[in-house]
Parts: sequence; C-alpha cells; structure tokens
Amino acid sequence: METQLKILNVLKKVKCKKVIFAGNKTPPPLMAFAVHFPRLTIPISGIYHTQLEQNRKIVDLALKPGQAIFIPPNCWDKPEMQYRCQTLHFLFGKRHTGISLVSGGQDVKASKVALPPAMAGPEQRIIDAILELQQLNTQFDAFDHLTKALLNCYENRLKHNNPAALRQSNMLFQEICSYIQENFQGEISRESVARQFDISPNHLSRLFKTNGYMKFCDYVNYVRINRAKFLLRHYDLPLYHIAARCGYNDVVYFCRIFKKITKKTTKQYRSELL
Repeated sequence: METQLKILNVLKKVKCKKVIFAGNKTPPPLMAFAVHFPRLTIPISGIYHTQLEQNRKIVDLALKPGQAIFIPPNCWDKPEMQYRCQTLHFLFGKRHTGISLVSGGQDVKASKVALPPAMAGPEQRIIDAILELQQLNTQFDAFDHLTKALLNCYENRLKHNNPAALRQSNMLFQEICSYIQENFQGEISRESVARQFDISPNHLSRLFKTNGYMKFCDYVNYVRINRAKFLLRHYDLPLYHIAARCGYNDVVYFCRIFKKITKKTTKQYRSELL
C-alpha cells in the first residue's frame, strides 16, 4: 500500500507537454528494451538519457520533466540508467498494467505496482487512439492531451485499487512474466528474478508450477525465441547478432534452442519468409 501511495502522489504531479515516439525501422542495439506491448516513460526529475529510433536513424535523447516517450509494441529504447534521474514507467500488458517509479544513478532503485488490465475501459481506448494516430507519422497536439487523459485514468485506478485483493490472485506471476519479457536480452536467472521481487528462488519456481504451463527456464527461452523470430522476420542481421540481442552469448546454443522450440532451423524459418 505504501508503494502504491508513493506512485500515486508522483502521478498527481506529472505534467506532459510533449510526447516522443520510439520506432523500430532500424534493428535494436544490444541491451535495448523491446516488448510486444506498448510502454510509456515519463521523466519526473533530473535528465533522462535514452536512445531510440526515429525516421530510420538512431538518436540520443536527454529528456526533461514535462516530456514523455511512448514506445509502441515491438519498438525499442535503450535508457542509460547511470545518470541521476527519476522516471515513471508504464507497461501496458494484456494481463496486467505495471507501473514503476525508477531512480537512476549508481544504485538503481524501483518501486512497482501492478493493476489488472482494463481491456474494455477508457484506458485501452486511449492507448488504441494514440497508436492509430501515431501510424499517420504526424505530430499532433492530441498526443499530449491523450497521454494526460491516460495518466488521469490510472491515477483514478490507483486511488481505488486494493493491493491485498491483487496479491491473492496470480498478479505476482503476471508481473514476473512481464519483467522477463522486458529484460530477456540481459543475463537473467532464477536467482536474479527472485531477488527483483523479494521472493526466494524456490517460491519463484512454485509460482511457475502453479500458475504457468512451463518451468521458469523454459519460459525465459520461449520469450527469447519469440523475440528472435521477430528479428528474423524484420531485420537482415547475422545470427550471432540476433542471438546476442535475445540474451544468448553462444550462437550454437541459441540455434539448438530455436530448433527445439520452433521445430525448424533458423535457416528454414528465414527461407519460409521469402
């Protein structure tokens, strides 16, 4: 409840005067974040340094409070968290919405809260409107107003959210899945994920056994290979680049896992796209 109030108090003070969009016309660099659901990042204090794609060029941005980055599905960004700043992050997943208040610097800290999805509510309609307008490749003043309306919706939801009720559901499991989907490109292990959510590795394994359809390590591989399929479809990258962008240091091991999950070699998968 304390974390929820902390995020709510920050959200009440957010001002959004300019929305910048990330793209995916160029391949994501190593350690860039890219997921299949939309995201929103808002600087709260300090300068937020990040890298993203615009007009087929990779650009470095230094964002101040009052600005925001909307990252559509499968688009990427690469934040530099070593700078002292505070940012609010929204992950609009199908099974839950994650809101994180992140403090960057030498010691990165994050406060998180998860909300059930609002697939039929005003939030989803606003997100859909933003994505549809963004396809027109024109900067509209409406983006700022739509983003502010979206933030107002989540401010209202946080006011009436019952964390205790969420804890009784599988919300923690869904939050962990979203974390893996966002951080699969880095070194990720059962122990590191358990630490991130203040639970034991055994508890994490039980969550996947109870709520999921596969083991933790199998889920990580599934997420990584799913991203590899997207990269193979959209970019003409060497296999070792694709493997590295999906969290695999060994391209031979990557190819073995790819074939195990897809029942095809990477060459067969690519040839079917031609």
